[in-house]
Amino acid sequence: MRNRVLGNNHLSVSSIRLGCWGMSHAYGKADERESLATIDHCLNLGINFLDTADVFGDGHNDMDIDVYGDRHNTYNLQFIDTEF
Repeated sequence: MRNRVLGNNHLSVSSIRLGCWGMSHAYGKADERESLATIDHCLNLGINFLDTADVFGDGHNDMDIDVYGDRHNTYNLQFIDTEF
């Protein structure tokens, strides 16, 4: 995975980011197991940049990312882009 430097902090983020809108109600009923598997697959591919917002599924996406981080202790491996 190619990475890019983000901002002046020299953070190296993947060129591709995971858009998390579909992990909530956007395309039907939310499936936590599938959402966590998607995050896991992306991290395995080197995608460490997640795009979410607190309004996606009324916070559902943020909870999935938090659950994944708790289960895998990966908070230091991912960057989260949020919209408000």
